[in-house]
Amino acid sequence: MIYGYARVSTAAQAREGTSLDSQKEVLTAAGAERIFTDAGVSGAKASRPALDEMLDHLREGDTVVVAKLDRMGRSLSHLIALVEDFKKKGVIFRSLSEGIDSSTPAGRLMLGVFGSLAEFERDRIQERTSIGREAARAAGRRGGRPRKFDKAMAQKAVRLQASEGLTAKERAAALGVSVATFYRLIHTAEETEAEEIS
Repeated sequence: MIYGYARVSTAAQAREGTSLDSQKEVLTAAGAERIFTDAGVSGAKASRPALDEMLDHLREGDTVVVAKLDRMGRSLSHLIALVEDFKKKGVIFRSLSEGIDSSTPAGRLMLGVFGSLAEFERDRIQERTSIGREAARAAGRRGGRPRKFDKAMAQKAVRLQASEGLTAKERAAALGVSVATFYRLIHTAEETEAEEIS
């Protein structure tokens, strides 16, 4: 079975010639027997209903055809992951605009190059992230979300902790925070006290 996949995310894309109708026309001419379409869905979204449905239908010996590579994957690494999944299932992948066909040596070579580029991109991102973290540590900054509470709130948590007859849930509710946050406030107060003593 030959499946086609078409996607358009914005009206601007439709004007640029990547409308669903133009994609369907090209896919039908390429022999697609069934076409799955996602309209108004960004390529960046992890879940695209029609793509997910098509992936569920795929069986060994099937072929997936797209008009252009950027219609399929939300990133180069996502595209490569999809193609790898097709390969494991025994599914052929074709992209018409770029002339890629995973059943041919040239197509497999092209996809291999894309895979190397995706790996290079991942390595560069990890390297930049690592450098950024080291620079932040050197500047005395911590990672993660900024805390939503201050020293005064931490001290209130300590006073509430000392009061008898209240459960942890009641103490947390009195401050308007979760139980986990309440205990983080206690920990923050203890850290602050230790820093002041030293």
